[in-house]
Amino acid sequence: MPASLVDEAGKAALTAAIQAVEAVSSAEVVITVRPSSGFYLHADLLVGVVVGVATLTFLLFSHVEFAIPWFVVDPIVMGALAAWLSSRSPGLRRLLTPRRLRRRWVRAAAYAAFYERGVRLTAERTGILVYVSHLERDAALIGDQGVVTVVPPERWHAAADAIAGAVARGRGSAGIAAEVSALAGLLGPYLPRAEDDINELPDEVNL
Repeated sequence: MPASLVDEAGKAALTAAIQAVEAVSSAEVVITVRPSSGFYLHADLLVGVVVGVATLTFLLFSHVEFAIPWFVVDPIVMGALAAWLSSRSPGLRRLLTPRRLRRRWVRAAAYAAFYERGVRLTAERTGILVYVSHLERDAALIGDQGVVTVVPPERWHAAADAIAGAVARGRGSAGIAAEVSALAGLLGPYLPRAEDDINELPDEVNL
């Protein structure tokens, strides 16, 4: 979901999910939502070239006679227009990009956000980043050392897959919030909240 689609109700749901996790565990959760994570110029150029070639083919084999300048100008204009339209079409960009590459971009952007947002700076290394990327329809769950060393890997990966699945299915803020809230049951037994627990990171959604 792009930032513009995360309305006040969505922000409230995601913030409540953060607070639900932190109420029962020592984890510090941050949620970041981004419109996209990769570079899709290749998709736009591909669309532009295909449309440009198709336009030239039409001009060459049409029964209608065209002036010579049309054979130069029209393919360029139509190709540029198609490339521009592609740049405004998340679905087309996604379709023309291998899922493995999109997934790699999301993971790289998530790790960058993990450091930029200071999620790694908690005292007990219990920071967690939930990173959501709209164009790729994907999400990443990044946990600091204090989390991933105590939570069983299979359960952690299952939680990450559940959040990513909610994004992929377009369940919106409420669906994502539900999966993030489910982390409370996962983390509570392994990272119980101490009585003197300090909230080290803001309970807010970064857009």
